[in-house]
Amino acid sequence: MLFTELKKIREEDVRARLEEQLRARGVDPAILSQELGAGVTVEQLLSDVVDELIAEAADANRESFRARQRIGFAQARESGRAVGRPTRRADDQFERVRAMYEEKEISGAEAAKLLGVARGTFYRWLKETSENAGGGQ
Repeated sequence: MLFTELKKIREEDVRARLEEQLRARGVDPAILSQELGAGVTVEQLLSDVVDELIAEAADANRESFRARQRIGFAQARESGRAVGRPTRRADDQFERVRAMYEEKEISGAEAAKLLGVARGTFYRWLKETSENAGGGQ
C-alpha cells in the first residue's frame, strides 16, 4: 500500500518539496515554470499526476476497508453475533400492539406511536413477523 493515511497537502508544500528535491539533484527549480505546450507547465503536470495518484490510493483504501468490513460482518454472523444497530422492538410489547392493530382497535400510525417508532418501521416489523410465521412466503 502506498499510503497509510491520506491528509490534505497544501500546494505550497508540494512546490517547496519539489524545489528542494531539484536543488538536491543540482537542477534549477525554475524548470517547474517551464511551459511544455498548450499552457501546461512542468509543475502543473506533476501536480496533476500526484492528484491522480492520491485519488487512486484513496479509492483503493476505501475498497480495502469495505472488503475487510464485509469479511468481519460475515464472520460475526457465522459466529452468531449481532451485526448492526440493535432493534428497538420489544417482542412482548410489539405482540400486544400488533394484536390491537389486527383487531382494528388502532391504526398503523397509532401502533407506531405506542411503540415509539416510525410508521414504516411498524409496518416493516409486521411484514417480518408474518414472513417468519409463514415460512418466508
